[in-house]
Amino acid sequence: MQKKKFWVILLTVIVFLAGALLGVTNVYRVDDVVVKIDYVSEASAPESEALLKRLSKAYKGQSTLFVEKDEAKKIFEDFPYFRMTSFSTKHPNKVVIKATEDEEFYAFEKVDGGYYILGLDGVVLGERETSVNRSDGGENVLLSGFEATGEKGKKLVGDGVDTAIGFLSVLSEKLGGIRNNITKADWQTPASTATYLNLETVEGVRLLIENPQTLTKEKAERLAAYYTALEDGARLAGEVWVTSTEEGEIRIAYMQNGQN
Repeated sequence: MQKKKFWVILLTVIVFLAGALLGVTNVYRVDDVVVKIDYVSEASAPESEALLKRLSKAYKGQSTLFVEKDEAKKIFEDFPYFRMTSFSTKHPNKVVIKATEDEEFYAFEKVDGGYYILGLDGVVLGERETSVNRSDGGENVLLSGFEATGEKGKKLVGDGVDTAIGFLSVLSEKLGGIRNNITKADWQTPASTATYLNLETVEGVRLLIENPQTLTKEKAERLAAYYTALEDGARLAGEVWVTSTEEGEIRIAYMQNGQN
């Protein structure tokens, strides 16, 4: 008799707890998914709308007590122009997701035609027939000289790509934007042991960096300071060479028609 009473009490407790949990779950059920994107270009508007619909469909009806951001991360993988910056819940029934739109900075010509379009960090944002920036109609910086492959939403892969992108990122920070100053970045690996990054500027002077994989950040910072200090006439032609010694000393020289 006591045993039967125990099981009745246990069953009653289980039913009560299940009901309580169901009630709480219903109260804390997502009915509003708010997606805040700091800036959306006109070209990206359709994608941002599609992103919002996917996120709303994924989370509406779930309990805010148990939602996880991993599901949102997977959705963002299908929208490489946007990256999630924060994920939070506001009880009882709201999910708030913040994101940012990545700008286009580079274009890399594909072997089979067309271009990979890249963000500042080298992530492939998309593929297009032209290298033109879709937001402002200007030219993206053309990357060349690499044997590289790309996949949407991931970084361009190839020898020298990370070094070149890292160097250009520092220049972009120091010069107030890479597209305002550089039109082309060519990776050169001649028969010698040296490697060169050849940059063509908007104004005309060429910037040649020997072994950019060595002292990458330091060379980029020194070059940016040297370039901005050039007289206006010197920026229109000639070459700026950046080298370094085995001891780590960085040397910069300006050459006009092959002469210092």
